[in-house]
Amino acid sequence: MKTEDIIKTVGSEIDYCETTKLKVNPSFEPTELGRLDLIDKYMMSKYRDSDTDSFGNQMVFFNVVSLPVEVASKMLDFDTKDIQLIDEAGSYWETWLMEKELHFWMKDKYFGRHLNEFAFRYPRDGHIIAKKVDNDVGLVPIKNLRFRPDALSLDKTPIIEKYEYQYDEFIAEAKRRGWSNYEKVERKRDSTKSGEFEKSAKVNVFEAWFPSGYLNQDDNWFLISGDGVLLASAEMDDCCYKGLPWEKIDGRLLGRGQVEKLFNEQIYLNRMGNYKAEGLHWSSKRLFQTRDASINTNLLGESENGEVFILNDPLTQVPVEERNLSFYNYEEERWQKHANDRTFTTEPVTGGRAPSGTPLGSTMLQAQMTKGFYDQKKEELAMFIKEILWDWILPEFKKEKRSKHGVIMRNILASGSGAEKFFNMHLTSELNKEKMRKFMSPEIAEIRKAFIAERLKGKKVDIPKGLYDNLKYKMEINIVGESIDTAGKLTTLQTLWQILGSNPSVLQDKTVKNILFKMLNLSGFNPKDFEFPEDIPSLQQASGMAQAVRGGSIAAPRQQQMPQQMQTQTTV
Repeated sequence: MKTEDIIKTVGSEIDYCETTKLKVNPSFEPTELGRLDLIDKYMMSKYRDSDTDSFGNQMVFFNVVSLPVEVASKMLDFDTKDIQLIDEAGSYWETWLMEKELHFWMKDKYFGRHLNEFAFRYPRDGHIIAKKVDNDVGLVPIKNLRFRPDALSLDKTPIIEKYEYQYDEFIAEAKRRGWSNYEKVERKRDSTKSGEFEKSAKVNVFEAWFPSGYLNQDDNWFLISGDGVLLASAEMDDCCYKGLPWEKIDGRLLGRGQVEKLFNEQIYLNRMGNYKAEGLHWSSKRLFQTRDASINTNLLGESENGEVFILNDPLTQVPVEERNLSFYNYEEERWQKHANDRTFTTEPVTGGRAPSGTPLGSTMLQAQMTKGFYDQKKEELAMFIKEILWDWILPEFKKEKRSKHGVIMRNILASGSGAEKFFNMHLTSELNKEKMRKFMSPEIAEIRKAFIAERLKGKKVDIPKGLYDNLKYKMEINIVGESIDTAGKLTTLQTLWQILGSNPSVLQDKTVKNILFKMLNLSGFNPKDFEFPEDIPSLQQASGMAQAVRGGSIAAPRQQQMPQQMQTQTTV
């Protein structure tokens, strides 16, 4: 295809997106761009057309859409530490080490910020679209995209993404990315001025991708400026966008979120709020009436305190007090409750107090239903993020970590469960290299062990080249309440604590130990986490112990220590 034909095709796709009206959309915003713009304005407590009435007075905006979005964002939040790799081929420690390095890598890439943004935009816009750009993954503002609104899926429709640059930013970006023909892009002047200087109009750049088979040529990815200059083209088989709807709507590509679901409630409550504001505006005035034409027309400015009026007709106050205030309050509460019920924004998750007289069982059932709704949405979001990790994140991670490198042991020790066992394995290996250790006294051997342990914490663990290439593993994202509830886990830990408190040597019996570990496994715990390694004293502690032994002829008997209470971390 010629360049002119490509530009014409891209322009027609943009026009189709911006002008197509969907029957499933609200009648007051039938186009997708208008609907997305209204979502942004409602989140900012702004009206679609004007924030003032016909008299120039500021109108009231009774925002009921922001709280459901913020509550949903809180309920969907999870962290990078919840991403787990599970070995499937007997390479436990290699997979464990890969998981720890993946957590470090995602922390350096600020991947946690993307997770927080996913959790907020997902219920807000009703759809999230992620994009892989070079070696990074980011969330794309949906308003910047142009696609066929009634398409069946994102990977089967042409996608055009719009960028806006200041002219100098455009030149710098073109040079950095190696775009061609960027000198031909016209620099336009803005009609407005800032002081004595003219402002340059922004340069629009459109990135267009077409699925295979849409064009009669190999290249299906293009970069075009707003004035019709082809900056770059390439062949791209796979779509670099992935999307997830909050609530699937038949007849359109994008889903429906919490804000759109409350469009009608927001409009009605705004109307009620403005009715009340107008009523209060009149009820705040003091108006009087009389048939005596000699009385002053304005008592406020033309009368003094204590003045006596001699009138031919009584002076009475005009009744302008608001008589429908109780109805307004009732109507607002009714619609507010209706909005919260539609979006599962109930008192158990908002921290609000339930109405007086509400039975405890009803509150618990309401909390359970709300939790079930958000657990389902969180599971869908977790599967979407897992897809991003498999397709985009892990290949880039393995590519960066394929060469020989090292990880500081002290960082591994701060990474959570399993770190102490991993450290003890390396410490044992180092101690086995000490040929003279068997000739040392126990005190000197402890000092030597503590010295090696301190030195090992500051060393790097060597990772061989290609260690992670052929590992077989599966990925899980830990979701609270998905398999075992928190109350059940707490009961299991309390039972184990009571058993160990009454009989600390119970784990010495292999049969009893196997039964207890089977119980822990069924409750969702890893039994290996309860095989506590031997405490390694620090160099100062080992030296103090040796001095204490040398100070007397008979060492004092050591008191038997009761098992310490285990610290558990609840995943939220």
